Amino acid sequence: MISATTTISTRNPFDLPELRHRLSRFVTLKDAISCALVAKAWTDEFASAIWFQVDFKVHPRFANLPLDIVDKHGHRIRIIKNAKTLSQVVLLAYANSIDQLRNLSIEIAASASQHARANKTISRNNTTLQDLHLFADSGFEGKKDTPTYYVSAPALTPSTSVTLPSLSKLKIEHLCLTLITLVKILQSSPLLSELRLYSTDVVGTSKSSFQHTGVNTFASTVESIFKKENLPTTPRM
Repeated sequence: MISATTTISTRNPFDLPELRHRLSRFVTLKDAISCALVAKAWTDEFASAIWFQVDFKVHPRFANLPLDIVDKHGHRIRIIKNAKTLSQVVLLAYANSIDQLRNLSIEIAASASQHARANKTISRNNTTLQDLHLFADSGFEGKKDTPTYYVSAPALTPSTSVTLPSLSKLKIEHLCLTLITLVKILQSSPLLSELRLYSTDVVGTSKSSFQHTGVNTFASTVESIFKKENLPTTPRM
């Protein structure tokens, strides 16, 4: 009598790219780094989790990474928080692969150099950004006479109408913007639903007005927006 034996081949479930991809969405940053070191096949699956969010407050040494490393993985970054120093802002500006941001919090007014480089990053991502926070250090009395404190309309508005911007939340703190800039931002952001202007002065007048029907949350001091000279042409929310 011949007995037949059946050999059942077993496979490690973690060899499945689909499973690793799903797991990468739920692990901590520390665990993602450990997983990426297991094997070369694991690196790509967990690299997206490692690079998905950059918070300079939590990881200030990120600004010291070589530009070529950041540029290699920049397309994976979706969220950047607390970009405050010139070195941090410069790194973001020159890593051209960082072009798919959804959420950005960045200081734009510390210097002319930082202002220009912050606007470069904003402009490169103005069609994908959904949540944008622009800010400066508080307490500067001369901001109305300082160009670096003014929000740039060209940086926030796409140069072509092929791709509509995704911006839904905009927060501006301790800065200035002209009424013309505010109108342009409203006109070019059809998905905008939340606008917050904290300690931000809206200056000048505009010959055009615009009614944005999608903004359902608007926060600001009355004095910043509804100055006497602005009342006739203040954008209607």
